[in-house]
Amino acid sequence: KVTIVGNGVFGNAMLHVLQKNTQEVAIANRGEKIEEAEIVVLCVPVQAIRDVLPLVTFSGEKRIIVNTAKGIEQSTNKFPYQIIEEFYGNSIEYFSLLGPSFAHEIVNDMPTLVNIGYRSESPYCTALKQL
Repeated sequence: KVTIVGNGVFGNAMLHVLQKNTQEVAIANRGEKIEEAEIVVLCVPVQAIRDVLPLVTFSGEKRIIVNTAKGIEQSTNKFPYQIIEEFYGNSIEYFSLLGPSFAHEIVNDMPTLVNIGYRSESPYCTALKQL
């Protein structure tokens, strides 16, 4: 089960891609509590990450966050992974989508190259590659 947090242009582009590759994908509306998440794709600006994380509750063994935001939090100079660690510590698997991609190109199925970055080998890497 994949939940996209952020229903802006990039969140909807991720929804477009993920719906082609997985059965269970949903997009959360602003302020909506996300319960029993397995994989959360954060499609919000870095400045909003701290506000949305309290709305996310994980269930089961699979506890994955894929961050799509780039940059640092202005008030703390922290990277997204540091903000997420404040909330979850090491209890989640953290991945970051890296590379040049634009929402309109993704939705129009134009070629692009992105990478998934992570800290160490994860049993979930194979599952994410299939998404």
